[in-house]
Amino acid sequence: MKQIFTLFLLSFAIMSLHSQQRNDVYISAFSHYGSVISTNSFLNGENRLNQSVKRFGDISLRCEIQTNGCRQWHSWYDYPSFGFGLYLIDFRDNGLLRTPIAAYTFLSFSYWHNKRLDLRGEFALGLAGNWDYFSENNVLNTAIGSPITCYFDYGFHLYCNITGQFKAGVGVSMTHFSNGGLRKPNKGINMIAPRFALKYNAFPQKKNDNSLSQNNVSKEQMPNVNKFNFVLTTFGGSYGHYYRAYNYGLADSIFRKSFFVCGISPSVIYNFNIKHGLGLGLDFAYFDMAGKSTEITNGEIVLRDEIKNQQRFNAALFLAYEYRIHHFTLTVEPCLYLYQYKSETENLITDVPVFYQRIGVRWQATNHFFCGLKLRAYNFSIAHFIEWNVGIRL
Repeated sequence: MKQIFTLFLLSFAIMSLHSQQRNDVYISAFSHYGSVISTNSFLNGENRLNQSVKRFGDISLRCEIQTNGCRQWHSWYDYPSFGFGLYLIDFRDNGLLRTPIAAYTFLSFSYWHNKRLDLRGEFALGLAGNWDYFSENNVLNTAIGSPITCYFDYGFHLYCNITGQFKAGVGVSMTHFSNGGLRKPNKGINMIAPRFALKYNAFPQKKNDNSLSQNNVSKEQMPNVNKFNFVLTTFGGSYGHYYRAYNYGLADSIFRKSFFVCGISPSVIYNFNIKHGLGLGLDFAYFDMAGKSTEITNGEIVLRDEIKNQQRFNAALFLAYEYRIHHFTLTVEPCLYLYQYKSETENLITDVPVFYQRIGVRWQATNHFFCGLKLRAYNFSIAHFIEWNVGIRL
């Protein structure tokens, strides 16, 4: 825990130094009190306390760099802010999940603002620990299957200038915890709640007559971009499988194994401007778990293989939307399998819908090379696995 706080303070110091005489640096805090969405049996009461998990409260402390118009691109990208934070959550569950803590980074941008009000959208991504997760001593926790999970949050918030250095905000946020399918069980936790926030401008910058604002920088001044880009992405990842045998009297009734996945995705993107792009792509992947299933043989849980390696390849078509802010890109991709192996019998490892979804983030390290990650999911709620990727954009 000390290392996390040290990293937070170091990040704050670096960002504050970097932002001197450039942008506004805020110390901010927010809190929620809201609802845990009942999406699995553990949250509904199938746990060691036989109680449902319905409510939560939390608090977060963070440092935030707010672009203020001192550079022209601030207006082009809707005055983004970014930073790092720590997040502490209490599920009001008498210790069923402990008290998780997350370290995260976030990106925020303005939908609309005037001199006093600012309506913003915000995307946060990080890692959370300190869970009472699934183990041999806690086999009923099918919601959280690993000691570390991903933390994802998206919300809409309205801020009001109270004084020259203070802002207060209200809004609503949707939050998700899971490990992205790295280890099973992994049914995850989803929450929704109103947010109450307070910001303090710790290092206000002196404004001058040359400072830019949305009123004197036209969106038509955006630089021209190539109308089309070719994007080639390679990815790899891990898929976790979990199986529990009931009513067999086995000495070890739990089976867990990880399988690797890899693939390549070429796509063509049409750019409307420097921020928005839309395109089509193909996805070719190899799933090590395809054609495999678990069964009970001679009093043991074993893995059975049904197919040859060449049958583990699959292909898909996807629509790609990009939202870009400088070097950072948010991608949303609805996808449709053109070919995938399907077992003749029910197979919990490989039987997923034909339609799946991907959401990801990407960092453009150079003019052409990038790295990032994508979460592959289906039914808009179930994580399949995380794709860690590198690629080129031409």
